[in-house]
Amino acid sequence: MITLSFSKAIVEGLQRELVKAHKLNNLRLYKLAQGLLWLSEGKSFKEIGRLLQVSTKTVWNWLRRFLVKGLGWLRGQHYQGRGRKAKLTGEQKQELYKRVVAGPEENGFDCGVWNTALIAELIWRRFGVRYHPRYLSCLLKRLGLSYQKARFICSTHCRRARWYGSSSWRSQINRAF
Repeated sequence: MITLSFSKAIVEGLQRELVKAHKLNNLRLYKLAQGLLWLSEGKSFKEIGRLLQVSTKTVWNWLRRFLVKGLGWLRGQHYQGRGRKAKLTGEQKQELYKRVVAGPEENGFDCGVWNTALIAELIWRRFGVRYHPRYLSCLLKRLGLSYQKARFICSTHCRRARWYGSSSWRSQINRAF
């Protein structure tokens, strides 16, 4: 059994990180700080792993990294972003929203209706960022715009719809019976 004792400054630093993790709702940082505090109190690796629902190897790794990097390692844990960073900033997205609402003709395109290829070209020209046209429906949705696929209706369908909408078809059916 290994007995660890941390200095008072380190224990206070761990307690501050524990409070920060609780405020930020950062479960990973909370487990790290709590596990290290329990190690300083003399709890075993196995017991800490069971309480935090992690393996004992994970607790060993936390301790090893903490001994090498110190409190600075924990302070960096709550600033770590998750996932891929956005290609466009918030300001660029607002500008894109305004440009899309203005229409393609206002942005130097000849047609009167947006499509994903045009929006991808607009983003490339204005911001120098490439987006796949298939992703743009998600981006438009996040901006509060709707992406709608065009639906083509042939003239026969339009005549049929008008005929069914009129009262003449009802009178023809009533005469047949």
